Amino acid sequence: MQLEWIQTFLSTVETGSITRAAQKLHLTPAAAGKHIRRLEELLGTPLFVRTPQGMILTDTGARVVAPFQVLLNAWDDVQRSVGPPAVPVRIGALPSLATTVLPRLLWVLNIDYGKMADVAIYPTSNLIRQAFLREEIDLGLLDEKSAPTGCRQTKLFRDPLVVVMNGDDPLAQYCPIPGELLDGNPIVMFPVGCDVRQTMDHWMMTRGVRLNVALEIPFGGSLIGAVRTGQAITVMPLSAIAHEDTQRITMRPLTDGPFRQVVAIARSHQWEPALTTCSQAMIAYLSRWATAHMPITHSDTLSFHQE
Repeated sequence: MQLEWIQTFLSTVETGSITRAAQKLHLTPAAAGKHIRRLEELLGTPLFVRTPQGMILTDTGARVVAPFQVLLNAWDDVQRSVGPPAVPVRIGALPSLATTVLPRLLWVLNIDYGKMADVAIYPTSNLIRQAFLREEIDLGLLDEKSAPTGCRQTKLFRDPLVVVMNGDDPLAQYCPIPGELLDGNPIVMFPVGCDVRQTMDHWMMTRGVRLNVALEIPFGGSLIGAVRTGQAITVMPLSAIAHEDTQRITMRPLTDGPFRQVVAIARSHQWEPALTTCSQAMIAYLSRWATAHMPITHSDTLSFHQE
């Protein structure tokens, strides 16, 4: 027997209608009717007589109302004695962090804290910032520049922007790649307004380099797919590449290239140990991945450390 069956039974007694009971319990009428039938099957006797005027209790139904109410009240007492129900942690993250940082954070929260999470993906850090200020999320994974002032911040890692190209592209011979060599090259990029695009546009503008943006695509996997055709290159965060299939593509760092500082914002200090653990795991992962996939010729070209 399930408590939901008893709740539906008592609500039907109170309202005199399965439809109204379903509305009260936020169920469909079909689901509420199924609860009543299951309870009747379990007890082996009808509990209601269905009439045009509504649901009328049978003699058996009338006798079980009080015991069922006692049972439901006892369960309420049990719930109150153990405290409020566990509330999931509400997390907001950028798409480029949702496949790399976020899984590690969810693992730490679940294993070390026994916490589940409700996750929302936002296209820009600014939208995460707004959601945090509206108290719609408890944790946010975003770019440092958009983090609201005065909140708790944990710096996770520096996320370098790297050039991604087809393996046959002439730029692959350079490591790192001077930014000037990107001048005029067809490039596919994230849309205007997203964090990566803003960082890259600012970096190129300070060097007088013109980006020849041939196409704007909001998804990292689609950007890499466009690069595989050999028609264009792209620039994206290393963390966004580290989970993709890297066949037929090559990654190179930029000379004095830009990076974004990935941070987490939190409403409570209780999450700081979890964020630190997540940060250490992410730094180790990116370092191993870069060593395996990219020829590093300058020790400071790629840096993942916390600051």
